[in-house]
Amino acid sequence: MSASTYTPETHLSPAQRLESGPKVADLDTSQWLMELDTQRYWSQEFADLERDRLWPHTWQIACHASEVPEPGHWFEYRLLDQSYLIVRGNDNEVRGFINACRHRGNALCEGHGHSARLTCPFHLWQYELDGRLRRISDEAEEFPASEKADLGLIPVRTSVFGGFVFINPDPDAPSLDDYLGDEVKELLEPYRMEELIPLGFNVSQSLAANWKAGIEAFIEQYHVHAIHPQVLTTSDDKDMHYGFFGDHDVFTVAYAVPSPRLGDVTPERIVKGFGSMAEAIQGPGAINPMEELVTPYRGEDGKIAFPPGVTLRTLFQQANRAAAEADGQDVSGMTDNQMSDAHSWLLFPNTTMVVRARETLLFRFRPDPSGDPNRCIFDVVNYQWVRPEDREKLSTPHSWVPEDQSLGLVLDQDREQIPRQQRGLRNRALKTVVLARNEARIGHFHKTLNRYLGV
Repeated sequence: MSASTYTPETHLSPAQRLESGPKVADLDTSQWLMELDTQRYWSQEFADLERDRLWPHTWQIACHASEVPEPGHWFEYRLLDQSYLIVRGNDNEVRGFINACRHRGNALCEGHGHSARLTCPFHLWQYELDGRLRRISDEAEEFPASEKADLGLIPVRTSVFGGFVFINPDPDAPSLDDYLGDEVKELLEPYRMEELIPLGFNVSQSLAANWKAGIEAFIEQYHVHAIHPQVLTTSDDKDMHYGFFGDHDVFTVAYAVPSPRLGDVTPERIVKGFGSMAEAIQGPGAINPMEELVTPYRGEDGKIAFPPGVTLRTLFQQANRAAAEADGQDVSGMTDNQMSDAHSWLLFPNTTMVVRARETLLFRFRPDPSGDPNRCIFDVVNYQWVRPEDREKLSTPHSWVPEDQSLGLVLDQDREQIPRQQRGLRNRALKTVVLARNEARIGHFHKTLNRYLGV
């Protein structure tokens, strides 16, 4: 946590160190970019720098291993005009390939699917799941001197951490282990994300904004009181703990406590806030998860009174731990705070993850395939823990949805705000914008980006 004046206690676990780590007032923001040139959001020249110096040299999440669960399953990951295939082989290994036939470059697959072999639809050349060329149509006539061993699919570096399949087009880049670093891995490993599956949301949607404007909305809490006021009764948007680890960063968001902006908040109001949040995410009629927990403490007048040592937060933590253990989920490596709070991560360059004890909500932003810096692809995946025997049948496949399709109240608020910001950023008279201290992670992100771009 060298990005602050705070010194953590070394005897604590990684999660405990983060939970007691620096707050915004402790951060030395002078080392980051707290004033930003607006051209980086709309300039084609800047986007071209990213295309040449960023994307070909960084590890990026392509999919989750559960999306290629058995031999023969494949998943396409697109970035700008590049297309990659994630394939699980007959040996159960997950590999990555350039999505192009070695004959005349035709894309082999689109989307996701399953097949015993990879067959090019153009001339029916066929590849084994490990990338070896198996069959050439009319080989004796058309390619009598061919060397099949030299015409296999072109591999792309692939590595798996926490169940997520990462790719890096650069064969000389540091390993994924080195890229993430020990602290990031130690903080994420207790969540056992390899046991999660996509459940409910697993969509991609076009967005009229630069990819950076998109990702910034998910690494700061300064906008929450304005854009998401309904969450203030159930989460603390001011009192986060920060961690900075090389290219990546995180803050913790306390849950089942109100925002300090609201002053004194009664337990009844917080419980009602849980119901409002459930409806915002799941729709009208959603079950309020707190009602049953507070019933033993609610008097005839409807007021909630807790004995010493009991709070809504501790009840929520205990209930989550009990539910996890009853389902057979191993949460022994998690603190009580991890049972309630969100750890909001940025895995540079383009993935944010809201990590909780039983779920991970992933937001990924990719530049638009056209190369237009004023558009991007917004990916939203909700990963949940379910019993092993239910995972394959309950897993939600990836799909594309129209640009105007609702993603639920809270995400719709972001989807409407981000393009609005992009429109403002494109005003040529607006040369720079400035960041608040609470937006320090954005400054860290852009300082890291500049290092990759050499600017």
